[in-house]
Amino acid sequence: MYEEYQAIEEFMEDCMDLIDLWEAKFAGQDQLSVSLDEVIKELKKG
Repeated sequence: MYEEYQAIEEFMEDCMDLIDLWEAKFAGQDQLSVSLDEVIKELKKG
């Protein structure tokens, strides 16, 4: 009985993680992206 409850709880946590990832993905769609090379150049300047 406890194992079933634990499995359901873990599944629900996984679902919540997927929802968070989905929301983060779509929230960042309108933001401008910066290439990794540009980030490295900026870090070397500082």
